[in-house]
Amino acid sequence: MTKTEGFYKINGYVYYGEYFAEDVLNESTMRFANPDRIKTNRPFKDNDMLVGFNQNHALTEPELANFKSGLDTLKKVLCSEKTVESDFPDNVEVPAEIKYLYGCLKNISELFEGKERFLKPNEIYIDNNNLVFYKSKRTPTGFSMERHTLMRYYKKEWSFYGYDTDFMQFVFQYISSNYIDKVCPYSSKAVLRGEIKSSFNTAEYLQKAFGDTMKFLKEYKNYGHYILYGENKSLIWYRSSGMYADMYIGSCDETAFHKMINSVPSEWKPQWKNDKT
Repeated sequence: MTKTEGFYKINGYVYYGEYFAEDVLNESTMRFANPDRIKTNRPFKDNDMLVGFNQNHALTEPELANFKSGLDTLKKVLCSEKTVESDFPDNVEVPAEIKYLYGCLKNISELFEGKERFLKPNEIYIDNNNLVFYKSKRTPTGFSMERHTLMRYYKKEWSFYGYDTDFMQFVFQYISSNYIDKVCPYSSKAVLRGEIKSSFNTAEYLQKAFGDTMKFLKEYKNYGHYILYGENKSLIWYRSSGMYADMYIGSCDETAFHKMINSVPSEWKPQWKNDKT
């Protein structure tokens, strides 16, 4: 892996800093940068290179800040009375991203239980230079110690996919979905068949329905997916592929839960699968 530095674009904004050359997906020049979206004081010329990254790439400095900010937000929202009492193995050099993640998870032991789970700190291990931190049944998901990207295990081999979700968005998604499923005493899932499933204005739909009590987790940037949280220990995870959409709703408060359920417009044509109500 080759570390370099220069101008790069993240979520439409321009920064300057270090990145892996292998993460670069496309190149342009600073001539095409919107002046209102340049987030660096670094002097530049019109012909200076500006790069964009694969979706699955090592987190840059501003993304690491967003990662910590998003975890801090979730940590305040999530409720659990169980704590995981274990430490990382002495022989594993744990990357900063993993350390910060586990600082958030350690007070929610339910996320380390079941067939879909994060591994406990003392269970993480290195396999072919990938730190395994999550398992779906027996299938591991890893964090590349070299690339600092998400790694998938398929047909007994580790694979990197540039179009895959990145480590940060994977973490936010699985914390949220597993929290609603495993921790919330009140939760339900809706399959949505109305116009929202293929709308380009999904965020506006969600804002209109839940805006009074719920906020978007702004650090979650996964196309067609949204996470909303409430101070009353409530969480919503919405995902859509354009062909289908579903939504997980969960809360530690019964009144808040039913308020969210009742906020779902009939025009979304929800088909409810009641898990815990």
